[in-house]
Amino acid sequence: MINIVNNFNKKISGEATEVVERKGIGHPDTLADLIAETYSKIYSEFCLKRFGCILNHSSDKVLLSGAKVNVTFGKYKILKPITAYLFGKSTTNVGRYKIDINEIFKQSVQHVLFNVFKNKDIFKYVNYVIDINDGVGSEHAKVFYMPDNIQDLKKSREMYLSNDTVACCAYAGYSISEYLTIVLENYINSAAFKNKFPETGYDVKVLTVRNFTNTFDITICIPFIAQKTKSLLFYKQRIIELKSVILDKAKKITKNNYVKLYINTKDEEIGAYLTVFGSALDKGDFGVVGRGNRFNGVISLNREMSIEASSGKNPLHHAGKIYSLLSQDIANDIYSKFKIENYINIIAKNGHFLTDPAFIIVKFNNNSIDSKIIDKIVTNRLKNIKSYPRRIIRMDPVKHFKSLRTFAL
Repeated sequence: MINIVNNFNKKISGEATEVVERKGIGHPDTLADLIAETYSKIYSEFCLKRFGCILNHSSDKVLLSGAKVNVTFGKYKILKPITAYLFGKSTTNVGRYKIDINEIFKQSVQHVLFNVFKNKDIFKYVNYVIDINDGVGSEHAKVFYMPDNIQDLKKSREMYLSNDTVACCAYAGYSISEYLTIVLENYINSAAFKNKFPETGYDVKVLTVRNFTNTFDITICIPFIAQKTKSLLFYKQRIIELKSVILDKAKKITKNNYVKLYINTKDEEIGAYLTVFGSALDKGDFGVVGRGNRFNGVISLNREMSIEASSGKNPLHHAGKIYSLLSQDIANDIYSKFKIENYINIIAKNGHFLTDPAFIIVKFNNNSIDSKIIDKIVTNRLKNIKSYPRRIIRMDPVKHFKSLRTFAL
């Protein structure tokens, strides 16, 4: 059912204050999301190559337990390694053929860590713990998770049904604050910035607050790599230099001078934010799927948000994953055509066909737009819903995170 609400009186630029946060690519929560999604991708690719279809799996409960280290200027010692945990449901066997879950998880962790930190040394300090269930219960036929052969699995009607009751949302017409927050994090973690400031790490967090006078108050946390940071004097000097560069970048984006920038605000207490590899993960912090950025790359307090965690969920039948992408596609399509801020809600009911969501709610405020056109945009996207699993699998989670997706201002 498609519901079109054409009197939705909300405009982000009219909000007196706006708060936007982005956890950077090296943040433990982001790493957990990326590893979960990479596991799903590698598992799905393996299944398609070996069996010709995607087997049932769920890796959306990845948890990272941080290392324990002694760290100071110029040196470090690792006392306890990082532990990567995988919890979830997966098909582990097709008849007598066993799928090597351990190897797939290890590949996933190492792929993400290397592509984020560009350093294979971290591999030596990671332990792996896997707790996978086969998922068989009264609500599923045995063939759903434990097929005797691939023909039985392909015949299963359940493969085309939503496996959960969920509510997903998206919006398009991104604000300057949201754009600014994402661009700054991507910039600080870019190759160009790291070439200029090689001592900076990747666990960058950006928090932007815009007030009614259009003043942008930006707080950024940037870890430094201990072995590349020789002294407190060096650290403080580099903070001054990189702050100047980032401030210039922020002013260009906002097109005004009303920018206040704060970096590593805890330094007054502890002196310096030092890490081993460039993340708080190597200093004991934890990372958990779903605690980081929303599907569109930010945590935006003024927007509609769902706590749905799409990372690691099955791309074939998990409504929370597929409808997160579908809702964003619809929002982007509407904005691209009409340049209006809009909000999309999609509700799925467990056991219903994915091609027919229970509700799709489209909200905007423009009386000149024909609702039939909006209905057609939604319908066209729904017609292609069966292409979404392959599209999701083709995405590289790390590259996808670094992209700006579709930001129309």
